[in-house]
Amino acid sequence: MRNIKEKKRLQEVITDTKQKVKSIKKTPKRMGNSEARLHKMGGQKAKANLERAVKSVEKRIEHLEAKEKPKRQEFIKLDITDSNKLHSKIIIEGRNITKRFGERVILNNAEFSIFNGSKVALLGPNGCGKSTLIKMIMNNDDSIRVAKGAKIGYFSQDMSVLDESLTIIENVMESSIYNETFARILLARLLIKKDDIYKKISVLSGGERVKVSFAKMLLQDINLLILDEPTNYMDINSLEVVEKVLKDYHSTLLFVSHDRRFVDSVADNIMTIEKHKINMFKGSYKEYLTNKNKCIDNSKEKIKKEILILENRLSEVIGRLSMPLKKDDVAALDKEYYEILGELKQLRNRI
Repeated sequence: MRNIKEKKRLQEVITDTKQKVKSIKKTPKRMGNSEARLHKMGGQKAKANLERAVKSVEKRIEHLEAKEKPKRQEFIKLDITDSNKLHSKIIIEGRNITKRFGERVILNNAEFSIFNGSKVALLGPNGCGKSTLIKMIMNNDDSIRVAKGAKIGYFSQDMSVLDESLTIIENVMESSIYNETFARILLARLLIKKDDIYKKISVLSGGERVKVSFAKMLLQDINLLILDEPTNYMDINSLEVVEKVLKDYHSTLLFVSHDRRFVDSVADNIMTIEKHKINMFKGSYKEYLTNKNKCIDNSKEKIKKEILILENRLSEVIGRLSMPLKKDDVAALDKEYYEILGELKQLRNRI
């Protein structure tokens, strides 16, 4: 692509230079012989310089064309084995989940089901309980059941799976069920190449540690992936590799991420924590947003209808308070008047 752009630029230079050659003025007829000679010599010199410049640029174009075309990077399919494939319909299930820290309620009688082969993104605002729920799954909480035979590959931001004293390749091969060639291919795809694999973990940057942790987890004997913010500190090229690997992964995946583009690319189910409950949506993140906006619109329309009914009732109450009949209970009407005002205020705040 860079060579094509440069070639185009050089061709434009040639066109401009040739135009300048044409624009060199000829010797005026009324000019004296000596002056004409000098003018002609100057014009010829300028013309020669411009023509040399054109030839020089043409050679540069020839050099670009002769250059070997850059080899297209061959795509290497990372066929991550889903060892001991699970056959249960539901892989993770939670029932009557209640979790609190002191007075702070995180989950209250919540429930969820994650089906075999689904790629579930766990979303929600900070502090809603996403990491807490992941820990409860990992710690075999009594309210959560994980399918028998599940071998969980867990990626966390603390990167505790890495041994600081070992090299990158030693770390990933420590628990790998694949050969070293396959491990090197995966690391190379994550831009950890050649002699870099012999670096000690202790000298790596945060981004490099994330990539090594991810590689180590993928190379283990697993059939269920649980990832907590896997894309933090990753460069764009590594991120694309991670996306491709996860999209090609055939077993169940549960992950937490604030990267909405990543979520939309990988997830086929959305799991949210709202008001201490867990909600499941089958579909992509884009579909989830469309459905959510539709629900919000429907909810607003419903609220507007409720407001209209209350406003009509309020007008009726005010009318009866202004001119009460003998059968009217003024005290009860007065109480209802203030109750309707309160309800209206609440409903209007929700729009």
